[in-house]
Amino acid sequence: MRLLLFVLLLAVVAVALACEHKQPGCKIEGSSCVCGEGCPGHYRYATKTHCHRALAKSRNKSRDICHRRPCQNGGTCVQRSQEPGYKCICDGTGFFGDRCEKDCTLASNLEGKRFPYECVMI
Repeated sequence: MRLLLFVLLLAVVAVALACEHKQPGCKIEGSSCVCGEGCPGHYRYATKTHCHRALAKSRNKSRDICHRRPCQNGGTCVQRSQEPGYKCICDGTGFFGDRCEKDCTLASNLEGKRFPYECVMI
């Protein structure tokens, strides 16, 4: 029990020391902007206005990207932070490719290339 308390105390001290230089600012928490004081990496927006702008951009981007249904043939769209902002999951559809647009029955003709894992049926 003492060891557990000691480890917990060390963790609290480590967190406190990791953020010696606190700064005022705002951060996105859930679906709203919260302003206060904390580590520079946590409070990345200087003002509540900057935070609201970033929140509005993220809402618009996240709302639109998979709503356009970029994945074909029953593929599932998953939002990502990297461009183009989504990834199509083609597993179990019988198709592969960036947008599940290529038929797995044609995958055997891919000479010199790897066989797509999406086409492996177990």
